[in-house]
Amino acid sequence: MSDIDKKIREADRFARNGVAVQSMMYASMRAKKNKIAVLSPGGFSDNSKYIFAFLSNNIKKYRDDCEVFWLAHSAGEADLLNSFGVEAIHFKYDGPVLQKLIESKVCLRSTHHLGRVDYCMLQASLVGATNIQMWHGIPAKKVAYQLLKNRKNAWDFAYFAADCLANDYAIAESEYVAPRYQEAFPNASLLISGSPRTDMLFGDTPDNPLLYLNTNFSVLQSMMDFREQGGRVALYCPTFREAGQDRTSFLEGIRAFLTLTAKDPDIMVVVKNHRVSKDEDAIREIVNGLGSSRILMPAAADDIYPYMRETSVLVTDYSSSYYDFLLTGRDVVFFQPDREEYTDKRPIYDEEALSGFSLGPKTADGEAAYRAIKEEQSGDLKVNQETVCSKLFAHRDGKSCERLAEKIFNDLY
Repeated sequence: MSDIDKKIREADRFARNGVAVQSMMYASMRAKKNKIAVLSPGGFSDNSKYIFAFLSNNIKKYRDDCEVFWLAHSAGEADLLNSFGVEAIHFKYDGPVLQKLIESKVCLRSTHHLGRVDYCMLQASLVGATNIQMWHGIPAKKVAYQLLKNRKNAWDFAYFAADCLANDYAIAESEYVAPRYQEAFPNASLLISGSPRTDMLFGDTPDNPLLYLNTNFSVLQSMMDFREQGGRVALYCPTFREAGQDRTSFLEGIRAFLTLTAKDPDIMVVVKNHRVSKDEDAIREIVNGLGSSRILMPAAADDIYPYMRETSVLVTDYSSSYYDFLLTGRDVVFFQPDREEYTDKRPIYDEEALSGFSLGPKTADGEAAYRAIKEEQSGDLKVNQETVCSKLFAHRDGKSCERLAEKIFNDLY
């Protein structure tokens, strides 16, 4: 086949895809609507997990004629959820899946969904739904539409722009952080209802088994036992690094920090890497090399919130995880061995500069980070954390899922 023939075939394929996308949009806007779709963020976790668990247990209290389903990234994820008696379907484009999508009145998501070459069909199938973005953390760095200019080609730009601009609503925790979400999702109306994921940090141990899926029970039990014995459990949550960033300072810092903590019998460190990190193997090699029963590393795809419940001190860098952890009233330490390299690739919100309050020790080397987690924080630092927490979160009652459900069924459904 000549190059000209190949180009003609490619042009024909794009033309046919364009007609299919247009037809899908037409169907989505006109189909009967009696379903709520919850999109997997890449595993059973984040806000998607918590609102799905809540709706699956409570949806009949709101509407008898409504169904909720989970759109899973893998057949295994769908099968696991189905075994718990809830509805989940594998994210593939066949008749049954597409019919559920075009019949969805509300779509709930908590990240981008760009990892498929046929993503345009997913976007088109949900045009007729009310789309709610429940972003997976209070933005601690620039996200979503703020990064649009970084897209590499026209197709990538179009998908990303549509993903950022197609949201009718976005969840925010307070008026204080609302402008960050508005910049990230400029077309969305904001709902100050709180994030469903934070419900896990309140009250007694939940009895809904869905909330503990995607959790390593051996690690969780070790954390619980160590704290009960008087030990101090540090949850170390580094965020992912952008492509092209030099990792030398980052990985050397981790090695120094973990080497020191491995020698301290009163400290346990649980390393929970970001699920899209490209450094999983390098960090796991460090952990395995230490051979310590007190340095644990669950899977990067695990849900962080069950682990937060059993944590004495959170150690993080530029991740938004510390915002939510402030709700527990426990200690926070910032470990940033590569701040210059990181911020050169990704602009961040410096919360201490924005609020004017110091929220925890800022450390740049492993020894300083180790010293910072040794002792419980007190005095002005705890007052500062409480002050900022009250600005970040308008609701601190463990009822964010309930508020979102009421908004959906009272105003949007």
